[in-house]
Amino acid sequence: MKNQRLIFFLIAYSIYIFNASAQKVSIQQAIQQSNYPLAIQLIDKEKPTFDLEMQKVTCLKMMNNFSSAIPLLESISSRYSPNVYCLRELADCYQQIEDYKKSENCLQSALSLSPDNSVLLRLLGENYDQEGKKDSAIVYYKKTIEKNPADFVTAQKLAKLYLKKDQLEDVISLTNQYLKQDSLNVQMNKLSGAAYCLSHRYSKAIEQLQKIEAADSTYDTNYFLGMSHYGNNNYFNAIKYLKKVYQKDSTSLSNIYYLGNAYGECFNSPKAIEYLNKGICIAQKVDSVLYNFYMTLSTAYHTEKKYKEEITALSEAYKRMPTHSLLLYKIGSIYDIALKDEQNTKYYLELFISKIQQGVKDKYEKTGKDVDQMYLLSAKRRLDELKEKKLAQKNK
Repeated sequence: MKNQRLIFFLIAYSIYIFNASAQKVSIQQAIQQSNYPLAIQLIDKEKPTFDLEMQKVTCLKMMNNFSSAIPLLESISSRYSPNVYCLRELADCYQQIEDYKKSENCLQSALSLSPDNSVLLRLLGENYDQEGKKDSAIVYYKKTIEKNPADFVTAQKLAKLYLKKDQLEDVISLTNQYLKQDSLNVQMNKLSGAAYCLSHRYSKAIEQLQKIEAADSTYDTNYFLGMSHYGNNNYFNAIKYLKKVYQKDSTSLSNIYYLGNAYGECFNSPKAIEYLNKGICIAQKVDSVLYNFYMTLSTAYHTEKKYKEEITALSEAYKRMPTHSLLLYKIGSIYDIALKDEQNTKYYLELFISKIQQGVKDKYEKTGKDVDQMYLLSAKRRLDELKEKKLAQKNK
């Protein structure tokens, strides 16, 4: 009888163990098959453990059910000893619902348990970054790199933050330091080249960007190579790269402007006119941008001796920037010298004089009051000459 009971117990226990094992395997299979609702059902049938409950959290997160994952994680935190992994998961859930303050609190608590954890430092930096607290993000990104200098992701994020804040020397210092251990890293060379270009060290920018040119033909690489050659007055090379940018994005006003300008500097005025007119079509509602396009277009027309078109371009520029009264003088001078049109010469020079005498200080070419007075005297002198000429013709 005892032997029969023992055999019965062993069989029952074996069935229990088998079923429990099968249940656990089924949970893993459900997760692997992305059947998260089934996985949660199976987990709920089990006796709660830390690992099983964290698996349930994972399933809830995969279903984007953060409103259920958060209270479960808070419950786990209260029932088990403080745990970095649990706090990280809770912080991530709060980030997903954009509650950055609670996410920050979780990460700070996790850091108190593991102060030298570079992953936590990076996550806190990213939390501040997403919240818009860029200065705090920089602090924690720097701490992350101090702990882990090989952390490319954080180094790149920090360099981009520096670039957005126009801290060009910091970008250069950071990227150069990183490139000592990974000299051919495309992204860090690109950021370094951009910073050198924006700080007007064009030859150094070209040196950095040429290292990655063969491996990376993206918009940014070609744009900063083109702008660096432009800055070095090497307009033929500038055209080479800026044309590549245009092929990738034919709506970039900055690129079109400098491409048109580069053609003008190479005495290819027809091409300059073509690109600048394309830019004008795109920039119909941006007065400051249109002003620059029309001014450069007027130069191209002048080179082609298309003086009427030059006047049209200058007139359009003046519409966008009516404080640039010297443009009226320029238009009057073209009518006078190139077109021999005395009536329009008189009209524009008188209009220019009127603006200056009203106290409209000209901002064209950043001139000052003395320069305005110089042009004012010149305009008055020319009007007197035209008046004397007309009187002389009457007296004949």
